[in-house]
Amino acid sequence: MSGLNLSSLSFPVGISEDGGQGSKDDDVSGGASADDVEIDKEAVEEEEEEETEGTEETEETEETEDAEVMAADDDTGVPSTRLKYKTPKKRASMLLSIIKKEQEEKSKAAKPKVFDVDFAVGDSVELEYASTVDTKTRTISKVRGVLLAVRNKGIATNIVIRDVVLDEVVEREIPLHSPLVLSLKVLTKNFVKGRQKKKIKRAKLYYLRDRPDAEVRVTGSGQ
Repeated sequence: MSGLNLSSLSFPVGISEDGGQGSKDDDVSGGASADDVEIDKEAVEEEEEEETEGTEETEETEETEDAEVMAADDDTGVPSTRLKYKTPKKRASMLLSIIKKEQEEKSKAAKPKVFDVDFAVGDSVELEYASTVDTKTRTISKVRGVLLAVRNKGIATNIVIRDVVLDEVVEREIPLHSPLVLSLKVLTKNFVKGRQKKKIKRAKLYYLRDRPDAEVRVTGSGQ
């Protein structure tokens, strides 16, 4: 037995020299070649490079979208922060909203007799308005009514009032930021009473359109 050459022995498929079980693929193909291993490594490296490039492109896109353009004013030297928008439509929409907001703030500051008044739906109110913006030729008129609704729409904020004048129901929609509206005064708080004469808690009182006219009569009611 000492002269037995183990290298000359053949083993069945699936049995290795050390007694363990090998794979059939290894026996049939004789194992992967060096060229195959190099090709696999190159494929893995290419996939990793593509994933890295995709991640970098995503980060650059997000940074571009979320970037803020700091533009220093030539006169004051104070930087102004503005979001960068790609499409002209978005830029125009943003500029328009900024202009509307600025006009709304200016209007509120210039008309304390309107916007500093504590009024609410259900109150009876009186508004003064001018026939024209020309202070030399304009005439001042007054309108009254029950406040049915307050529509908060920024610079387009308006109120709806309802009254009975000369036995005719008159309903008006008045934009509060209009330069023709000069002042607003509350005549009676909680003019409209709910059940058991309690305060109305509704945000809109459109149901009064179907109620008797006497419930919204302000002019000629002794106020």
